[in-house]
Amino acid sequence: MTTRVLVVDDDADVRRLLRVMLEADGYAVAEAPGGAEALDILRQSADRLVVLLDHLMPGLTGADVLERAAAEGGQLAAHGYILISADDNRAALDLVADLTSLSVAILTKPINRAPLARLVRRAAETVGAAAGDGGHGQ
Repeated sequence: MTTRVLVVDDDADVRRLLRVMLEADGYAVAEAPGGAEALDILRQSADRLVVLLDHLMPGLTGADVLERAAAEGGQLAAHGYILISADDNRAALDLVADLTSLSVAILTKPINRAPLARLVRRAAETVGAAAGDGGHGQ
């Protein structure tokens, strides 16, 4: 099964760019313009997704989504998360990721295809391995 990726960013151009790069690598891509919409999609998804999550968005930020996913657990905690930020303060980003019980990778903007592909592949492998269902979600 094709790995599904959810791109969450309030900037439509960034979502479009990520979609093009990810679809070129064979991923099925869905989009959400914000954290609240992303949580709805993640709660309803029967599959485990790789989630590319913008750090700073109006409303629910990427950090807010991660905190809710960690607190709620269950299906929300089963997805693979990659936090994307224009902030190059790696220590602050690592702290955001470390504050949750989730496994969260960090990707800084500008987004380059090679690091994006590596992190998505790693998250997809982790999500597939955690599924314990013979690769469902891969």
